[in-house]
Amino acid sequence: MCWSCQPASERGGGVQRHPIAAFAFVSSLVYAYFFDNKQWMRWALLVSTIPIAIAANSARVTLTGMISEYRADLAQGFFHTAEGWVLFIIALVLLIVVHRLINWIYGIYRGRHAG
Repeated sequence: MCWSCQPASERGGGVQRHPIAAFAFVSSLVYAYFFDNKQWMRWALLVSTIPIAIAANSARVTLTGMISEYRADLAQGFFHTAEGWVLFIIALVLLIVVHRLINWIYGIYRGRHAG
């Protein structure tokens, strides 16, 4: 059985560590800082990280459950870690898409209210 699928009491404590989620959060801060100088945009990207992270983690849990039904050994070790990194990359791409979408909407808004 995969470690993260076990109840917290069976894992030896109630504290869960999510290094990929923490790395994704820090990466979003770095991305927002270096790729946009508008303060409000940095906050918007930070806030948009929350639903993106929830969706990515939900997809990871779902995929792990589906894979473990097929072959339990694939839901652990290398494949489990690789799955996390692939979903991290997908989440980062989603953050970039959200950034471009907000900039596109902002460009339309500024164009209509210029002058």
